Amino acid sequence: MPEALFGKAKCFECSSELTKALEVINQAVVLYSGFVPALLEEMKIHLAMSDWDQMLDSCNRALSQDANCIEALVHIVLHLVCKNGDYKEGSDRLSELLLNLGKS
Repeated sequence: MPEALFGKAKCFECSSELTKALEVINQAVVLYSGFVPALLEEMKIHLAMSDWDQMLDSCNRALSQDANCIEALVHIVLHLVCKNGDYKEGSDRLSELLLNLGKS
């Protein structure tokens, strides 16, 4: 059950044990490979650890399963603007995100 792994990961996350939280959520990603919320949680933990490259990888894996995954698109825009300073590409992706919001 992915919920049990999520709960365990959240407990570690709340106690600032991000490495342990990541280990647990990685189990969920492997065991429930089509479960996008596990990838999104992995993405958030990587961001909390300031691991931008792994966060971006998690975003892309989530988008490969759900091309309209709003949360992954938000984090890609965050990466483009905050990490890369690429405001043009960030603006383009933000427009894509707004289109996806209109679809939901």
